[in-house]
Amino acid sequence: MTGKGTLMAIVDNPSVIAVVTTFVILYTSTLGPEPPELLVNALNNTVVRFVVVFCIAYLGSSRRPIIALAATVLFITALSLVTQRNVRDRVRS
Repeated sequence: MTGKGTLMAIVDNPSVIAVVTTFVILYTSTLGPEPPELLVNALNNTVVRFVVVFCIAYLGSSRRPIIALAATVLFITALSLVTQRNVRDRVRS
């Protein structure tokens, strides 16, 4: 197998794509700016959280586990950022 074939085999592997996607999401979330007020308000709403979790569960059950995994990591990261912002706002006041 040539070097190019080996590289394509690695890039086409769904597990590698999932790991790289997760790393990119986690890395960029630590560098990103404060979440916008619209996102904070949306993620503080229980109905929005339920709909997002339902959509992630649907993606996971419809044989799209890579997308479901990436969406889950993004959702948890967004919730973490919103929670940190809420805690900082409460401490400041």
